[in-house]
Amino acid sequence: MLFPIPVWDLNQGNIRRAQAGVHGATADLEVTRNELLQHTADAYARYRSSKQIADRLRNVMLPNSLKTLELVQEGFIKGQFDVNRLLQAQRNLSDISRRHIEAAEEAWTSSAELGGLLQLEHFAE
Repeated sequence: MLFPIPVWDLNQGNIRRAQAGVHGATADLEVTRNELLQHTADAYARYRSSKQIADRLRNVMLPNSLKTLELVQEGFIKGQFDVNRLLQAQRNLSDISRRHIEAAEEAWTSSAELGGLLQLEHFAE
């Protein structure tokens, strides 16, 4: 009758099973790390893009639109432009203002998402 002698076995089966478990856990950790890095990169790209758009709208487009509206209003008062031109200038200013608010909202939202991903109270570049 044969029976295993513990001196020769050295518990190799359990050791190999434990090593496989460690390798599996390490692989799961890498997958999670890569997913978090991808989410962070996506959120940062959205943040940068929306912040640049909001800054351009606030610093360039809104002042130009306001100046245009002022000039059209002066021309309307002097009779050089009709009411349609005035309404179009007002609509243009309104559209640019709305787009600025939307871009600023997206920048704040993605900033909050980044703060959560990076475990910061708030994210500021």
